[in-house]
Amino acid sequence: MLTAEQIRNTEFQKVGFNGYKSSDVDFFLEEVAESLEMATRQNEDLIQKIQILAENIEEYRAAEDSVKSAILNAQKTGDAILREANDKAQAIADEMLADAKQKVQQAEIASQKMIDEATVKSRDMLDEATIKSKEIVVEAEAKAAALVADTEKKLGQQLITYNYIKDEIKNFKETVLDSYKKHIDLIMNTQVVNKNIEGMDAKFNSENE
Repeated sequence: MLTAEQIRNTEFQKVGFNGYKSSDVDFFLEEVAESLEMATRQNEDLIQKIQILAENIEEYRAAEDSVKSAILNAQKTGDAILREANDKAQAIADEMLADAKQKVQQAEIASQKMIDEATVKSRDMLDEATIKSKEIVVEAEAKAAALVADTEKKLGQQLITYNYIKDEIKNFKETVLDSYKKHIDLIMNTQVVNKNIEGMDAKFNSENE
Protein backbone atom coordinates (compact mmCIF):
# COMPACT_ATOMS: atom_id res chain seq x y z
CA MET A 1 0.00 0.00 0.00
CA LEU A 2 1.25 3.48 -0.84
CA THR A 3 2.27 5.79 1.99
CA ALA A 4 1.62 9.53 2.21
CA GLU A 5 5.33 10.24 1.83
CA GLN A 6 5.51 8.12 -1.35
CA ILE A 7 2.58 10.05 -2.83
CA ARG A 8 4.21 13.39 -1.99
CA ASN A 9 7.49 12.30 -3.63
CA THR A 10 5.79 10.93 -6.73
CA GLU A 11 7.03 12.66 -9.93
CA PHE A 12 5.45 12.51 -13.37
CA GLN A 13 7.41 12.49 -16.59
CA LYS A 14 6.79 15.56 -18.73
CA VAL A 15 5.87 15.10 -22.41
CA GLY A 16 6.21 17.96 -24.89
CA PHE A 17 6.19 21.60 -23.88
CA ASN A 18 4.26 22.39 -20.63
CA GLY A 19 2.79 18.90 -20.43
CA TYR A 20 1.02 19.73 -17.17
CA LYS A 21 0.92 22.41 -14.53
CA SER A 22 3.17 21.08 -11.77
CA SER A 23 1.60 23.24 -9.04
CA ASP A 24 -1.86 21.75 -9.68
CA VAL A 25 -0.50 18.17 -9.60
CA ASP A 26 1.51 18.88 -6.43
CA PHE A 27 -1.57 20.39 -4.78
CA PHE A 28 -3.66 17.38 -5.75
CA LEU A 29 -1.04 14.89 -4.53
CA GLU A 30 -0.88 16.76 -1.22
CA GLU A 31 -4.64 16.32 -0.83
CA VAL A 32 -4.29 12.60 -1.61
CA ALA A 33 -1.49 12.29 0.97
CA GLU A 34 -3.55 14.07 3.65
CA SER A 35 -6.56 11.86 2.94
CA LEU A 36 -4.37 8.74 3.15
CA GLU A 37 -2.86 9.96 6.43
CA MET A 38 -6.36 10.49 7.81
CA ALA A 39 -7.37 6.97 6.76
CA THR A 40 -4.15 5.58 8.27
CA ARG A 41 -4.85 7.33 11.57
CA GLN A 42 -8.35 5.89 11.58
CA ASN A 43 -6.88 2.42 10.95
CA GLU A 44 -4.44 2.93 13.80
CA ASP A 45 -7.31 3.92 16.10
CA LEU A 46 -9.20 0.82 15.04
CA ILE A 47 -6.11 -1.33 15.62
CA GLN A 48 -5.72 0.16 19.10
CA LYS A 49 -9.35 -0.57 19.84
CA ILE A 50 -8.94 -4.12 18.59
CA GLN A 51 -5.86 -4.53 20.76
CA ILE A 52 -7.85 -3.32 23.74
CA LEU A 53 -10.56 -5.79 22.88
CA ALA A 54 -7.97 -8.54 22.57
CA GLU A 55 -6.61 -7.66 26.00
CA ASN A 56 -10.10 -7.77 27.46
CA ILE A 57 -10.63 -11.15 25.81
CA GLU A 58 -7.54 -12.53 27.55
CA GLU A 59 -8.91 -11.31 30.89
CA TYR A 60 -12.31 -12.93 30.37
CA ARG A 61 -11.25 -16.25 28.81
CA ALA A 62 -12.57 -18.10 31.82
CA ALA A 63 -16.00 -16.52 31.42
CA GLU A 64 -19.12 -18.27 30.18
CA ASP A 65 -19.63 -19.58 26.66
CA SER A 66 -21.79 -16.58 25.85
CA VAL A 67 -18.97 -14.27 26.73
CA LYS A 68 -16.57 -16.38 24.61
CA SER A 69 -19.06 -16.23 21.75
CA ALA A 70 -19.31 -12.46 22.16
CA ILE A 71 -15.53 -12.17 22.20
CA LEU A 72 -15.30 -14.32 19.08
CA ASN A 73 -17.85 -12.15 17.37
CA ALA A 74 -15.94 -9.07 18.47
CA GLN A 75 -12.75 -10.47 16.99
CA LYS A 76 -14.50 -11.24 13.74
CA THR A 77 -16.07 -7.81 13.74
CA GLY A 78 -12.73 -6.17 14.44
CA ASP A 79 -11.04 -8.11 11.67
CA ALA A 80 -13.83 -7.23 9.30
CA ILE A 81 -13.63 -3.59 10.31
CA LEU A 82 -9.85 -3.61 9.85
CA ARG A 83 -10.06 -5.27 6.44
CA GLU A 84 -12.84 -2.88 5.37
CA ALA A 85 -10.85 0.10 6.56
CA ASN A 86 -7.74 -1.09 4.74
CA ASP A 87 -9.73 -1.81 1.60
CA LYS A 88 -11.40 1.61 1.74
CA ALA A 89 -8.08 3.36 2.30
CA GLN A 90 -6.48 1.49 -0.60
CA ALA A 91 -9.50 2.16 -2.81
CA ILE A 92 -9.38 5.88 -1.97
CA ALA A 93 -5.64 6.03 -2.68
CA ASP A 94 -6.02 4.13 -5.97
CA GLU A 95 -8.95 6.30 -7.03
CA MET A 96 -7.14 9.53 -6.23
CA LEU A 97 -3.96 8.36 -7.95
CA ALA A 98 -5.93 7.29 -11.04
CA ASP A 99 -7.73 10.66 -11.03
CA ALA A 100 -4.40 12.46 -10.79
CA LYS A 101 -3.00 10.48 -13.74
CA GLN A 102 -6.15 11.19 -15.74
CA LYS A 103 -5.85 14.92 -15.07
CA VAL A 104 -2.21 14.83 -16.13
CA GLN A 105 -3.16 13.05 -19.36
CA GLN A 106 -5.94 15.56 -20.00
CA ALA A 107 -3.50 18.43 -19.43
CA GLU A 108 -1.01 16.84 -21.85
CA ILE A 109 -3.74 16.35 -24.48
CA ALA A 110 -4.90 19.97 -24.05
CA SER A 111 -1.34 21.30 -24.34
CA GLN A 112 -0.68 19.20 -27.45
CA LYS A 113 -3.92 20.48 -28.95
CA MET A 114 -2.84 24.06 -28.29
CA ILE A 115 0.55 23.36 -29.90
CA ASP A 116 -1.13 21.80 -32.96
CA GLU A 117 -3.55 24.74 -33.30
CA ALA A 118 -0.68 27.22 -32.99
CA THR A 119 1.29 25.30 -35.64
CA VAL A 120 -1.66 25.29 -38.05
CA LYS A 121 -2.29 28.97 -37.42
CA SER A 122 1.35 29.88 -38.03
CA ARG A 123 1.33 27.90 -41.29
CA ASP A 124 -1.85 29.66 -42.40
CA MET A 125 -0.30 33.04 -41.59
CA LEU A 126 2.84 32.09 -43.53
CA ASP A 127 0.80 30.95 -46.54
CA GLU A 128 -1.25 34.16 -46.43
CA ALA A 129 1.90 36.28 -46.21
CA THR A 130 3.41 34.37 -49.15
CA ILE A 131 0.29 34.94 -51.27
CA LYS A 132 0.21 38.64 -50.40
CA SER A 133 3.91 39.05 -51.19
CA LYS A 134 3.38 37.38 -54.58
CA GLU A 135 0.43 39.68 -55.27
CA ILE A 136 2.54 42.71 -54.35
CA VAL A 137 5.36 41.53 -56.66
CA VAL A 138 2.93 40.94 -59.54
CA GLU A 139 1.32 44.35 -59.00
CA ALA A 140 4.74 46.04 -58.82
CA GLU A 141 5.87 44.31 -62.01
CA ALA A 142 2.68 45.38 -63.77
CA LYS A 143 3.14 48.98 -62.64
CA ALA A 144 6.79 48.90 -63.72
CA ALA A 145 5.85 47.51 -67.14
CA ALA A 146 3.16 50.17 -67.54
CA LEU A 147 5.63 52.87 -66.52
CA VAL A 148 8.23 51.59 -68.99
CA ALA A 149 5.64 51.44 -71.78
CA ASP A 150 4.43 54.97 -70.98
CA THR A 151 8.02 56.23 -70.89
CA GLU A 152 8.81 54.57 -74.22
CA LYS A 153 5.65 56.09 -75.69
CA LYS A 154 6.60 59.56 -74.47
CA LEU A 155 10.15 59.11 -75.75
CA GLY A 156 8.76 58.05 -79.15
CA GLN A 157 6.55 61.12 -79.28
CA GLN A 158 9.45 63.34 -78.27
CA LEU A 159 11.63 61.73 -80.94
CA ILE A 160 8.97 62.37 -83.56
CA THR A 161 8.74 66.01 -82.42
CA TYR A 162 12.54 66.32 -82.45
CA ASN A 163 12.79 64.93 -85.99
CA TYR A 164 10.00 67.23 -87.14
CA ILE A 165 11.74 70.31 -85.64
CA LYS A 166 15.04 69.14 -87.11
CA ASP A 167 13.48 68.85 -90.58
CA GLU A 168 11.84 72.27 -90.22
CA ILE A 169 15.15 73.85 -89.24
CA LYS A 170 16.86 72.18 -92.18
CA ASN A 171 14.16 73.41 -94.55
CA PHE A 172 14.35 76.88 -93.06
CA LYS A 173 18.12 76.97 -93.53
CA GLU A 174 17.80 75.80 -97.11
CA THR A 175 15.12 78.41 -97.77
CA VAL A 176 17.22 81.17 -96.21
CA LEU A 177 20.32 80.08 -98.12
CA ASP A 178 18.36 79.94 -101.37
CA SER A 179 16.91 83.40 -100.74
CA TYR A 180 20.33 84.72 -99.84
CA LYS A 181 21.80 83.23 -103.06
CA LYS A 182 19.05 84.74 -105.15
CA HIS A 183 19.60 88.08 -103.47
CA ILE A 184 23.34 87.93 -104.21
CA ASP A 185 22.64 86.98 -107.83
CA LEU A 186 20.27 89.91 -108.10
CA ILE A 187 22.89 92.26 -106.66
CA MET A 188 25.51 90.95 -109.05
CA ASN A 189 23.20 91.37 -112.04
CA THR A 190 22.38 94.89 -110.92
CA GLN A 191 26.06 95.80 -110.75
CA VAL A 192 26.64 94.45 -114.27
CA VAL A 193 23.71 96.45 -115.60
CA ASN A 194 24.98 99.58 -113.87
CA LYS A 195 28.42 99.10 -115.40
CA ASN A 196 26.90 98.68 -118.85
CA ILE A 197 24.87 101.82 -118.36
CA GLU A 198 27.90 103.73 -117.20
CA GLY A 199 29.86 102.48 -120.23
CA MET A 200 27.09 103.57 -122.59
CA ASP A 201 26.90 106.98 -120.95
CA ALA A 202 30.65 107.46 -121.26
CA LYS A 203 30.57 106.47 -124.92
CA PHE A 204 27.65 108.74 -125.64
CA ASN A 205 29.34 111.67 -123.95
CA SER A 206 32.59 111.13 -125.85
CA GLU A 207 30.77 111.03 -129.17
CA ASN A 208 28.93 114.26 -128.47
CA GLU A 209 32.04 116.16 -127.68
